[in-house]
Amino acid sequence: MPANKNPLTLAKAASLSQDRLNVKNSLDALPKKYRPKITVEDGSVSGSIDIDGDLAAKYPNDNRWDYVVGHLQGASEKVYFIEIHSATSKEVSRIIAKAKFLKEWAVSRATELWEMKGPDGKLYWLASDKMNIPKTSREYRLLSQHPSLRLMKSLPLK
Repeated sequence: MPANKNPLTLAKAASLSQDRLNVKNSLDALPKKYRPKITVEDGSVSGSIDIDGDLAAKYPNDNRWDYVVGHLQGASEKVYFIEIHSATSKEVSRIIAKAKFLKEWAVSRATELWEMKGPDGKLYWLASDKMNIPKTSREYRLLSQHPSLRLMKSLPLK
């Protein structure tokens, strides 16, 4: 099979979405105070999209996911879906609802973007400050039932 001469990029996938998505340079879609939570260990950031902001008018009552970040490594580009939010027990249900909305929306309206997910296919919940979800809590058990969600303090792109 011949190599794909036009690999899918964040910008191309965004343009193929059924909803208008605005690709920003580097991490510019994220508030400045949260940009240091994402580090690049290999490759470069190709751009970012404020999913929440771009979809707010069309889906005002839904729990929308925050961002998607493109990571270029050689000729390959992957995307990381990132939610920056308080990491407390009371927020677990909300994050699960956001992940559900993201998957339903992306599978039906931004298929190419969804198919570009990073190597482990996870959705990343980055703690906006300290994490407080006790391992003995009901919410911790609930979160553990959603293996596609990964709670972290920061995200190194490799």
